[in-house]
Amino acid sequence: MRLSKILIPIFITALAISFNACTADDTSGEEVIENTAIDVNCTATSTAVDIATYITTISGDSIVEDVTGSTVSIFVDANNVKKVCLVSGKAHIERKVIR
Repeated sequence: MRLSKILIPIFITALAISFNACTADDTSGEEVIENTAIDVNCTATSTAVDIATYITTISGDSIVEDVTGSTVSIFVDANNVKKVCLVSGKAHIERKVIR
């Protein structure tokens, strides 16, 4: 009987700690927005080598002006991958991701 009185509270405490540990950092399914600076300047005549260094975009991305009047160029490479570079001003890409 005495052993039960000691073990049951210990077991309950351990169980409560286990549940808290499992849920404390659980952010799965949360939608967040990641920002990526478009910090690669376009070259005067963009070659395939230049385009490979530009920032990759994916479906659903939004290009946002950080400074009014900013200009970007979007290229589509041979594999249908869209790349963006900065012509003037300042801009970034907003991407929704699920964590």
